[in-house]
Amino acid sequence: VYSALWSQERSAATVGSTDVAFILLVYCNQFTCKHMEGHKPFKGKDYFIAILVAAVVMVLFSCYLLVRRGYYFDAPPTADMFYVPNKALAGVGMVMLALTFLIGPITRYFDRFDQWLGLRKELGIVGAFLIVLHGIVSYFSLPKKFSQEYMSFLSLEFGAGLVGAMLLIVLFVISFRKMIELLGAGRWWFFQRWGLRLVMVLAVIHVYDMKWAGWMKWLTK
Repeated sequence: VYSALWSQERSAATVGSTDVAFILLVYCNQFTCKHMEGHKPFKGKDYFIAILVAAVVMVLFSCYLLVRRGYYFDAPPTADMFYVPNKALAGVGMVMLALTFLIGPITRYFDRFDQWLGLRKELGIVGAFLIVLHGIVSYFSLPKKFSQEYMSFLSLEFGAGLVGAMLLIVLFVISFRKMIELLGAGRWWFFQRWGLRLVMVLAVIHVYDMKWAGWMKWLTK
């Protein structure tokens, strides 16, 4: 359709401001169509690929933490059994969310990765699930490291983590067709685009406030 319109416009007008305006109009229409598609139908294959990617990253994180800590599930008496695996969950979840951002810029320079554009939703949902699971494990299954009395959600580190997890749940809920129709494609895209960015900022705050003292202690040894 755009090719036909372009041919007609080129044959009917001379090179000038009209051509420039038409080019901008076509570009804006293409951009709008690309970003306002809204709901993507469920595809089991895409979720399988996203879960497979998460599994590979999980293995890499787990191997690194096993070497660094010297244990995985077989924790010493002073640590919780799920302490190290829970760290891997958090790392993998953030990598999956980061991939949803990186795939776009990568495909601009490498055409071979274009097919991964269609996996951003599944990668994001799998990453969100892992992040929420990380929060649940931290609150209910790590009494030696994070007792429920110790975890105050009014503090910056735990408050940022809680808000980030809740925001991921909201982004997941509005990914369904009915919610997209209710919000409208433009508003839905805005919430998804900037909501995920806010999640990343909250994650940085969560990790920074929790780990900064330990990092400085390690650097000054």
